[in-house]
Amino acid sequence: MHAGSGSPPAALVSTDVPGPRTSRGPAVSGALALLLALALAPRPGSARPVPAFDARAQLDAAEVVARARIASLRDLGPATAPYGGGPVRRVLAALDVDFVVKGPVAPGPLSIELLMPGPVAPPNSLPIYTVGETYLVFLKRDQARWILVHDDVGAQRSLPGLAPGPAPADPAARLVALYAAALPRAPWNAAPTGASYVAALDALRGLGDLGGPTAAAATRAVALAPATAPLALLLRADALAATLKAGDRSILKEAVRFIETADPREPTMNQPQQNVCFAISQSATLADLAELHSLLAHRDDALRLEAVRAVRRLRDARSVFFLAQRLDDSVREVRYHAFLGLAEILGKYEEYAPAAGDAAREDRAVVLWKAWWKAEGAARFSPRPP
Repeated sequence: MHAGSGSPPAALVSTDVPGPRTSRGPAVSGALALLLALALAPRPGSARPVPAFDARAQLDAAEVVARARIASLRDLGPATAPYGGGPVRRVLAALDVDFVVKGPVAPGPLSIELLMPGPVAPPNSLPIYTVGETYLVFLKRDQARWILVHDDVGAQRSLPGLAPGPAPADPAARLVALYAAALPRAPWNAAPTGASYVAALDALRGLGDLGGPTAAAATRAVALAPATAPLALLLRADALAATLKAGDRSILKEAVRFIETADPREPTMNQPQQNVCFAISQSATLADLAELHSLLAHRDDALRLEAVRAVRRLRDARSVFFLAQRLDDSVREVRYHAFLGLAEILGKYEEYAPAAGDAAREDRAVVLWKAWWKAEGAARFSPRPP
C-alpha cells in the first residue's frame, strides 16, 4: 500500500550530513490495519505471497542500520518531489538511536528529513510515522547525504525497546539478536495486540531472511509453542515459515501437521496455511525429496501444488515416477507443473512443454506424457522392489 493514491513515496535524508536534500526514495507501505487485513484475508485460490522486504538484502545494501525512536516531528512546509509526482511536505524528525546494528553512527540523537505526501497531524503523527514509536532504519550514503535503502515501514516499525544483551560484533548477528529480542516470550498464547503482532511478525520474517542456527532456534521456539488464539495461530504459521526459511529442516513435518490440523472452514487460517505451504516449496532441498514425494499425494490441493513446484525446482531424476502420478491430478496447475517437471528433467520440450494459458495444448501435453510413461517411462523409472 502506498501512502496516497498517486502520491510520491517518502524519502529520508539525514540533515546531519551537508548536501542537497533531493533524492528518490522507495515506496512506503504498511499501515497496521492493512497488515492485519492481509494476514487475515481468505486465500484466493492458489495465490502466493509476494515478499516485499528481505532483511539480509537490506543489511548487505545499507551502510548504516540502526534502531531509533522518533522523539519529535516538525512540519517544515511544502516541497516539490525531485522525482516527479504530486506535492510533498518536508518534515524534520528528531530520532533517538538506541542500538546500532551496522555503520559509523553512535547511539544518541540524529536528525533526519522526510519527504511525505501529507502534513503532520495532531498528535504529532504522520500517516505512517508516529512520535514515540521505534523503527529500524536502513541507510546508505548518496553523495553527501544519507537516504533510506528501503522504506517498507511494515517491515521496520514497532520493534520494542528490548535490550538484546551483549551485542555481537558481526552486523548480521547483531540484527538476529535484535529481532530475537522482539519475539514473544512464553506463555504467549493470549491473543496478542495488533502492535505486538506486527512487531513479532517483523521479527520472524527478518530472522527467516537472515537464516542460520541462532535465527532458526529463535523462530523454532515460537513455531512449537501451543497456540489457539487467532493471532497466536497466525504467529505460529509465520514462525513455521521463518524456521523453514532460516534452514531448519527438522521443522518440516511439524509444518505439514500444522497445515493438516488447520480448519479450512476458518477464514483466518486459510492464508497462514498458504504461507506455510509456500515456505515449504521455497525452502526445500534435495534432503527433503522423500518428504516432498509423499506430499505430492496429499489431500490438500495447495500443499500438493507447492510440493510439485518444489520437486520441479529441484530437477532430480528420482522424482520422475512421482511426477508422472500427478498427470491425473484434479488440479490443472498441479498437472501443469508435473509435466513441466518431467520435461525439464528429461529434456523433452516442444509439444511436451507448452506455455501456460493454452488449455488445449496443456491437455495434449498430458496425453503425450501418459503415452510416454506407458511406452517407456514406467519400465525405466518405476521403483524397484526391495
